[in-house]
Amino acid sequence: MNSIIKAYVTLGSRGIRSSLNNSRYIVGSTNTTTLFNIKQQQKEQINNYATISKKKLQQIREKRDEEARLAKEIKEKTFIEVNKVSITELTFEDALLNVREKLNKYHTVKNRLVATLFLKTQTVEQLHESLKLYKDLNNSNPEFFNADHIQLIYYSFVRTNQMPLFAEILINSDIFQIFPKQNVIIKVLTQLLKVDQDYELAANLLLSYQNKRSGSLNENFMKDLVQEMSKQGATDKLYKLLQLYPRKDFPLGANAIKYLLRDSIAQGTTTETLNLIAQYPTTTLDKRSNASVAASKIISNPTAAKSEYANLADKSLLEFAQDDIIINYKKATDPQVQQSIKDASKEFFNPLPSKLQFE
Repeated sequence: MNSIIKAYVTLGSRGIRSSLNNSRYIVGSTNTTTLFNIKQQQKEQINNYATISKKKLQQIREKRDEEARLAKEIKEKTFIEVNKVSITELTFEDALLNVREKLNKYHTVKNRLVATLFLKTQTVEQLHESLKLYKDLNNSNPEFFNADHIQLIYYSFVRTNQMPLFAEILINSDIFQIFPKQNVIIKVLTQLLKVDQDYELAANLLLSYQNKRSGSLNENFMKDLVQEMSKQGATDKLYKLLQLYPRKDFPLGANAIKYLLRDSIAQGTTTETLNLIAQYPTTTLDKRSNASVAASKIISNPTAAKSEYANLADKSLLEFAQDDIIINYKKATDPQVQQSIKDASKEFFNPLPSKLQFE
C-alpha cells in the first residue's frame, strides 16, 4: 500500500513538474512573441518618424534656399538700381561719400563709379582717397577695369603729378589688378622720362611689362614708344633708358633705330647711339632705316664711312642719308654740333651735293 502511494506521489509530482515546465514554456514563448511584436512596431514607428523628419528637413531646406534666392535677387536688383544713380554731377567729396556708403552696405561697387572718382580727382589728397577706396574694395578681378577706365585713372595721376606712383602700381599690377594696354604703358614711360627723368623706374616698368608678355615685346611697341618720345622732343631721354635696359631678346626694330639715329645727329651723340644699338639683337632694316644708319656713320666717322660706302651699288641710299643730315642739322641747337655735321659732310662727300647747302 505504501509502495503504491509512493509510486503515485512520485508519478504525480513528475506530472506536475512536467505541466509546470510546459506552462513555463508556453508563457515564455508568448512573452517572447509579444516582445518581438512590440519591438517591430517601435522600429516601424521610428522609421516612419525618420521618413517624416527627412521630408520636413527637405521642406525646410527648400524653403530656406528659396528665401535665400529671393533675398539675393532683391539685393542684386537693389544694388543695380542704386548703382544706376549717377555721381557725375556731384563734387568729389559727395561722390566719395556716395560710393563709400554703397561699399559699406553692399561690400562692392560698380567699376564705373570707382573710375568716376578718379575722373573727379584733382589733388594729391583726392587721389589718395580714391586709391584708398579702391584698396578697401579688395578687388581680385583682373578685368574689373576696362581700357577706358584705366585711361581715366592714368590722367588722374598726370593731373596730380604722381606718375612715379602710377608706375609702381603698374609694376605691381598683380596686386592692384590694373592691367593697361600698350598705349598707356608708352604714355607712362614718356612721362617718366620727360617730366620725372626717373630712368631706373622707367626701366623697371619696361622690364615688368615685357615679363608679363612672356618675355617679348614686338617691334611695334618700340616703334610707337620712339615716335611718342620723338613727338615730345625727348628721344635723348629714351637713349638713357636703353642704356639701363637689359639687351637680351629685345630687338629695337627698324623704326626705333631710325628715330634714335636721326635724333642722335641733332643731339651730337651719333657715336654713342651707334655703339648702343650694336649691343641689341640684330634687326632687319628697311631702306629708310639703312639711310639713317648711313647718315649717322657719316657724321660719326666720315673716313670709315667713306671706305664702307665706296662701292655702294644703290646710290639712292646716300641721297636719303643726305635728307636725314640736313633735316637734323636744322634741328640742332648747339653751334658746335652744327659745325661737326658740316665738317663731317664735307669730308665724306667732297664736294657737297646740292641738298647739303648748310649756309
